[in-house]
Amino acid sequence: MTIKFSASTAKDAAAGAQAFADAYLNHREQSAQQDVSERLGQLNTQIAALNERLRKLTRSIVTLPTDSPARLIRNTQLQLVRSRYTDLQAQITSLDSARIAPGEIISDAGLPTSATSPNPVVIIVAACSLGLLSGLAVAWLTRFRYYRLGSGDDIEALTGAPLLASIAGGYSDPMTPTHHQILHVQQALNRGGHRVVVLYPVSGRIPVVSLTVALAEALAYDGRCVTIAADPQTLTHKRVIQLAYSSNVSTAELRDPGGRLSASSADPGRLVLVVGSPLDRQTLLAPPADCDAALVTIETGRTTAQQAQEAIQRIEIAGVPIDGVVSVGPLSRRQPAP
Repeated sequence: MTIKFSASTAKDAAAGAQAFADAYLNHREQSAQQDVSERLGQLNTQIAALNERLRKLTRSIVTLPTDSPARLIRNTQLQLVRSRYTDLQAQITSLDSARIAPGEIISDAGLPTSATSPNPVVIIVAACSLGLLSGLAVAWLTRFRYYRLGSGDDIEALTGAPLLASIAGGYSDPMTPTHHQILHVQQALNRGGHRVVVLYPVSGRIPVVSLTVALAEALAYDGRCVTIAADPQTLTHKRVIQLAYSSNVSTAELRDPGGRLSASSADPGRLVLVVGSPLDRQTLLAPPADCDAALVTIETGRTTAQQAQEAIQRIEIAGVPIDGVVSVGPLSRRQPAP
């Protein structure tokens, strides 16, 4: 039998092969010694039983008449027991004197002169598998980061909320929802009994901000207190302030991000703009937890899946339920929307 062992160095490979060979022979010797011990135990048990049988036969023979048939039978049994006893003793003697030889190492392990090359097929298969998995992971991450939401199906699948309205338009269009679209949004809020609503624009682009302010104006006149969360780093809050004060909402006011607004103290028809310094960005990006519901405004064709996912996570962390999504821009395929 030949034993081979692989290691990082020639010395370790030789030592490993030698250790395995020694361990193999030791195991064979121990197994053989265990077999001999078990057999000797069985023979000694049989010898003890024969000794007891011999004593009983000897005692019974003495009590029987000399020429009786019973004594003749007992003598015959005694001879058989003694013959069996002699055989067992011979086996015990043979086992006691036996020499256990598990084998021997013909030649000790020598230092290898060169390394054995790995199997090239294994290397090729492993490299291809690793490259395929890496490519799939990079492709998925790239698609998630740069894939732009272009349909209502994309929006609903990502946010888990229904698309309440979709407003087509371009960069310079007024982005004003129709009466039917506003009514559909109001009905969604009425079903949940929500009176204090936060509008969460995903980006600070003019179409999204225009749509957000138009929705806020309509919902404020409907008797709700509407809050717009604005990100100062994208200058969204400046655009929201300019558009809000140029609209017909006369009760617009500014509010610090740390302030709280409860439904009981909310004046109907009030538009609240949450603004602050760039240092307050983390607070601003999280919608106020005192709101009843959130409406998300998204621009199709420009908002990436990563941007939308980050916005949804902030709203969910704040514990505000999302009643629906309103999109602005063309849908990539037909999607039912009021």
